[in-house]
Amino acid sequence: MSNVHGILENILSLIWKTECWSAENKRPHIPSEWFSIWSTNDERGFDNWRTRFPEGGQRLRLLDLMTGTPKVDRLATYITKNTYVLANAVQGFRDFGVHPKATEVTLETAFSALHVCIELAATITDELKKPSR
Repeated sequence: MSNVHGILENILSLIWKTECWSAENKRPHIPSEWFSIWSTNDERGFDNWRTRFPEGGQRLRLLDLMTGTPKVDRLATYITKNTYVLANAVQGFRDFGVHPKATEVTLETAFSALHVCIELAATITDELKKPSR
């Protein structure tokens, strides 16, 4: 279960390099027009990202916003809501693996985590091949 962390980190790095990369600064950067769209449509929880790229669980919030919400259409060019849903599930397994709280991870739980990671890898591989917007 502890390896799930590395898988999620690699997937998120691929997403940022594809959707939010600033060639000028050589680091992830959220397009300013996204902030305008989110503000106009009353989305919340992104103000800190104007000066600092999100970290930790906030990255999943960014992935949620960029892949579309009930208030805002998808802004990402390649990544879809499928990737967000799978990444969010992997984040749950990651948290479980990093913070086990004296609970033994069953073989079935580990098997499920493995399959979600495989599906996430397959989905993002397919999505990164071509723009879907």
